[in-house]
Amino acid sequence: MEEGSSRWVTLNEEGKSLELYSSLAYLNLKKYPEAIEEGNKALKLNPNSAMVYNNLGAIYASLFKYDTAAQYYTKALVIKPKFAEPIKNLAGCYYNLKKYSDCITTLQKLDIATDKDSVYLSTLLRDAKLLEAQAAKK
Repeated sequence: MEEGSSRWVTLNEEGKSLELYSSLAYLNLKKYPEAIEEGNKALKLNPNSAMVYNNLGAIYASLFKYDTAAQYYTKALVIKPKFAEPIKNLAGCYYNLKKYSDCITTLQKLDIATDKDSVYLSTLLRDAKLLEAQAAKK
C-alpha cells in the first residue's frame, strides 16, 4: 500500500482507494485499529462509497459493536439501496442486537432463494421469525 500511495493517485478506475484495500487487509489480519484508521482515510477520499461504509461496518461488527456497524451499513444503503452485502450484514447486526423484526424486514429486501448465501440467509430468517414469535409470547 505504501509503495503505491502518492498524492497524485488516490483512486483506481473503479473509485476504490488504496486505503480501502489496506483497510480490508487489516480487517482480515484482525488488526482492527489499523483497519478503522485506513477505512476512515478511504472515507475521506471517497465519501460517497457504499463499499467503504460497508467495510467500516464489517470492522465494527467484528468488534461486536453492532450498533455502530448498523449505522455504517445503513449509510451504505442510503448511497446504494440495492447493495446486497450491507443488506445481509445489517440483517446480521439486527439479529445480534435481538431486533428480530428489523432483521426480518431487512432480509425481505433480498431474493434469498437466488443469493449465493441462500442457506445462511434462510437459516437467519427462520431463526429470526422463531425468536420474534417466542418474544411475542412472553
